[in-house]
Amino acid sequence: MIIRYKKNYFRSKLILGIGFPVLGLAAFLLDDNPSIFFYGYFFIGFLSLGTFLFEWKKQYLKIESGVLTKNSLFPKKINLSDIIQIKKFAGDLTLFTATDKLVINIDWVDKDSFKELELLLQNSALKKQV
Repeated sequence: MIIRYKKNYFRSKLILGIGFPVLGLAAFLLDDNPSIFFYGYFFIGFLSLGTFLFEWKKQYLKIESGVLTKNSLFPKKINLSDIIQIKKFAGDLTLFTATDKLVINIDWVDKDSFKELELLLQNSALKKQV
């Protein structure tokens, strides 16, 4: 199961990824004495585009074989069977195990995907209680 990002999240990343190189190019072409700092715009823009492509391909969370993985440069994994507490506070959903915690930003998650995640977490919590 894949828990997806909101479309607005991707839209903002794409705008930054395209906007910074365009801004750098415009500043480079319009300035009589271009500075080395204009290359920073290109660098930030390409980093934003790279982040956009990585997150678009991987999405936010992946659940396979009872393991929840938060996709990032260094992915964080947590077993659903090890969750002992779920706390929802200030736009975050925090999953606690005996040794670790995983914070999920609810504002980044697509509504339909979040409903699936909540249902899955409730089912795993109910199985633990029985």
